Amino acid sequence: SVTVNSASQITATMNPGNATDTIYVRVCSSNGSSNCSSGSQYVSVTAPVVTPSVTSVSPASMTANGQNQSLTIYGSGFATGNQVQFKWGVGSGAGVWNNASGSVTVNSASQITATMNPGNVTDTIYVRVCASNGSSNCSSGSQYVSVR
Repeated sequence: SVTVNSASQITATMNPGNATDTIYVRVCSSNGSSNCSSGSQYVSVTAPVVTPSVTSVSPASMTANGQNQSLTIYGSGFATGNQVQFKWGVGSGAGVWNNASGSVTVNSASQITATMNPGNVTDTIYVRVCASNGSSNCSSGSQYVSVR
């Protein structure tokens, strides 16, 4: 809705969407769009950072064969640019979140497919998804793959 408050002020309702953007604003006379202000004023829109949530992973267990395997991650809030991270329980780098080194595909807002190498020893590998590389907006990291 648009309300003319005075000769120098108008209030308008707008929906800025949910993406980072610059929205230019102009005012036109009621006689048509040819009598408009310059359109040089704008509103900067910053998209909210959505923290992904992981509800489950499949498969829930993998064979310790040192070979790359496909892992499907289910949850919500997934988007292009998200980073999949793993935390191994044993071996070098144990207990530290590491970015997935293989392919990561965001299939939808609720599903990601990632390549994971389970290593060669029995382990529990925790999985989380972060809003972007280096972001502190990450899922809980409570979902895991058992390696046998």
